[in-house]
Amino acid sequence: MNSYRNMGDLMGYFGITSSPIFAEYYNTVLAKGENQNLDIRGATWGRLQDVFTYEMWERYNNVEVMATFTDLYSDPRPIGGSVKFNKLTGSIPRHKAITTIDEVDVTEKKHQIYGMMSALAGSGNMQAQVNADLENFLFDKLSAIPNAHKNTVNFMVGQLKSRLDFKLDDRTSKTGVQGLVFPSHVPEENRKTTKFWTVGADGKITYNEEVDPVEYIQQLVYDIKNHPFHSYDNITLEMNAKSFKLLLKHPAWAKVIAYALDNSFYKVADNDANAVAYGRNWLLSAKLEQKIEIFKEICEIDEVLLSTAVTAYEVAVKQTDAAPSLKRNRMDCFEEGRMLLRPSGNIITIIPVAPNRPDSSAVISTDIFGGRGLIEYWYEPREKVATWRSELTCLPVFTVPSQVYNVAFTEAATTGASSRTRAKSA
Repeated sequence: MNSYRNMGDLMGYFGITSSPIFAEYYNTVLAKGENQNLDIRGATWGRLQDVFTYEMWERYNNVEVMATFTDLYSDPRPIGGSVKFNKLTGSIPRHKAITTIDEVDVTEKKHQIYGMMSALAGSGNMQAQVNADLENFLFDKLSAIPNAHKNTVNFMVGQLKSRLDFKLDDRTSKTGVQGLVFPSHVPEENRKTTKFWTVGADGKITYNEEVDPVEYIQQLVYDIKNHPFHSYDNITLEMNAKSFKLLLKHPAWAKVIAYALDNSFYKVADNDANAVAYGRNWLLSAKLEQKIEIFKEICEIDEVLLSTAVTAYEVAVKQTDAAPSLKRNRMDCFEEGRMLLRPSGNIITIIPVAPNRPDSSAVISTDIFGGRGLIEYWYEPREKVATWRSELTCLPVFTVPSQVYNVAFTEAATTGASSRTRAKSA
């Protein structure tokens, strides 16, 4: 059978001729990509809704009053006040992805197949290998869709945690909608700024020894646990994995780690220099899990989560005497130089909006991400283009924004900065 020669119907070649069959193919072959490397720790999917706005309520942790001492025959003043709620509202954005197969793609693929057939001529498994090659071709095209939406969800969650207010601008939405801001509702007093180090134009790290990051984090943890209205005991700290590595290289950490690991350093006066040397040597050989454990012990933190999730956006690059090429610019989902302190457990709801269509019979389609999004497929014979277009409408939102704290702790170096503070290069 030579139906592979007609690649204008690649879906039909594999029997994907209806929405139910497309759904079966997606759930069997592609759906696993929705969760591979998905990093939404601390977040859960919310209830599917039909409108593009949300409304939530945050309850304040009011301190309960004590009873009043009275004589035997008197009544106390009635307990006043009420439970205070904070109304959280906002809009929910949609993100889309498109992949296509056009005449150029078909021509190139046919050329590859003819070459494969020539190389395999006379072998008994030629047809099976051609089929496998076409299956991989279709998979590579379509798997880009769940991967794209997964990366967007990762990015939205990471940006909410590290930058709080999610903004669509030239950095976060290079080729899409810009100028929109989705607020995190985190109070201004919970947005902290300090400077553990500066980053030079050449990327060089210069540590600021006038700010002790150990003392800073310890004090913030103490303040959180003793807040009059929003206190909690189980604290999770989240950070970009690269920032955590740089943070532990700050001179203050080596000393504190040495004293925490070996109390014999306390027995000798003016022993900080030896402690720093010991701490640095330990940091060089210790595994990441050991570093996290000592960090938790020193800062009285219950959990440390480090983000390594990355994504990218594509931009067209002009070329001389050639068509523009696409370049992928890499981005960290959780931004460097920031940390999040929050209650342990789930504190984010990802609110999805159901995909509603006036006519779902016009194209072959399937639900994705558990019915929260969809992919539609059609072929345009006039343009000779097969198109798969997907959409997912959702927004991660803090459920307890008054209990979330964010610290921006690095900045770009300015001229003369090193002369104004005692600093040390990495």
